[in-house]
Amino acid sequence: MLKGLYVHVPFCFRKCYYCDFVSGISPKSDYVQEYFEALNNELKIYSYLYDFSTIKTLYFGGGTPSLFPKEIAKISEFISRFSSIEEITVEANPYYNFSPYDFEFATRISFGVQTFSEKYLKILGRDHSSKDSVRSIQKATDFFSVNADLIFGMPKQSPAEYLEDIKKLLSLGVDHISCYLLEIHEGTLLWKMMSSGLSLDLPENIEDFFDVQEYIEEAGFVRYEVSNFAKPSSECKHNLLYWNREDFLGVGVSAWSKIENVRFCNTKNIREYINNLREGKLPIEVFDKIEGFRVVEEIIFLGLRKIQDGISLGELYKEGLDVSGFLDTLKSMYSDFLIFDENRIRINKQHIPVIDEITARLIVVAERFYKFKDGLNKIELSRNY
Repeated sequence: MLKGLYVHVPFCFRKCYYCDFVSGISPKSDYVQEYFEALNNELKIYSYLYDFSTIKTLYFGGGTPSLFPKEIAKISEFISRFSSIEEITVEANPYYNFSPYDFEFATRISFGVQTFSEKYLKILGRDHSSKDSVRSIQKATDFFSVNADLIFGMPKQSPAEYLEDIKKLLSLGVDHISCYLLEIHEGTLLWKMMSSGLSLDLPENIEDFFDVQEYIEEAGFVRYEVSNFAKPSSECKHNLLYWNREDFLGVGVSAWSKIENVRFCNTKNIREYINNLREGKLPIEVFDKIEGFRVVEEIIFLGLRKIQDGISLGELYKEGLDVSGFLDTLKSMYSDFLIFDENRIRINKQHIPVIDEITARLIVVAERFYKFKDGLNKIELSRNY
C-alpha cells in the first residue's frame, strides 16, 4: 500500500561542498520548465499504475524546492485530488527570501541550517548566513511545523561549538531537529580536497558530539531515530515510512522508490530523465528485488535506528529467523549494547556512536539463525513472537 510520495527537485544556486545528491543545477537553467513537465508526466503515469488514495505524506527534497513554490504547489494540488494528505514537507534554503504565504499548501518546512557559525558555513560551502537562518525560521514557526538540519564533526569543530549551534536553534522555537555527522562522499568538493592531500582536520573523538546531543532531549525533544529529535507528536511522518519499511514512491531524477519487496531508482542524468518521460517511458535505472536474508538485514538495519521502537522480533520471525537462538546469542554477547524488551531489541543510547558496527555484528549473528537457508519454511518455526 503506497503511503508516501517523494519529489526530487535538483535545482539550487550553488552545490554545497559536502553534497552528494543530484543537485546544483542552476534554477535559471533551460532545464527547469522541461523538468517540471517531466515530473508531471511521471506522476500521471504512476497515478494509473498505483492507488494514490492511500498516500498520506508528500516530501519535496532537493536541491532547493522552495525556489519553486508555484510548481510544487501544483504537484501538491494534483496529489490532493486523490487523497487527504496529512503531511507536506518542503526543504528550504534559509537564504532565499522565504515567505510563508508562498507555501500555504505545506505543513512542514525543513531548513538546511547546518550551523550558525560563519566560519563553518564557509567550510561547508553554504550560501547563507547565520542571520538568514534566524530570519527564515522566525518567519516560519507561526505557520508550520519547522525542522532544521545541523551538521557536526566539521573540520576543527569542538563539541562546545556544536552545543552553541544546538542552543541557538532551540531558542528559535523549532519542533524538529535533524543532526548529521559530516561525511565525506566520493566526488564531492571536500572529497576532492582530501584526495589531493589536503588535511581537513576532522575531529577524532566523535562520541563527545553525541554526548552534547543529550541537551536536545533535556529540552523536551524525543530522540525517535538516530539522527532525529522531535517534540512530542512532531515526528516526520514521511521519514518514518522509510524506517518502517512502508511503501513509498519517488519521482524526479535520481529518486528512489520502494513498492512491496522491490526498490527502484530513476536515472541520475537529467537529460535522460526528461527525454524518457517525453517519450512516455519511466526513467528507472536500478531495479532491485529485496528477498531472502536481505529482508532480515533491512529489518535489523532500519529497526535499530529507531531509538524508541527498535527491531521487531515479530518481523524477524515472519521472515524466517530462529528468534530464540538469535536472542540468546545477543544476550550473551551484546547485553551491554542492547536493550531487550518483550518483543523488541533497542540500542542502548550511550552506544549510538558505534551503531553501525553493532548493526553489522547483529546481521552476522542473524545469518547463523536464518531458517530458510536450510530449506525450512515459516510453519516449521515453532515459537510465536
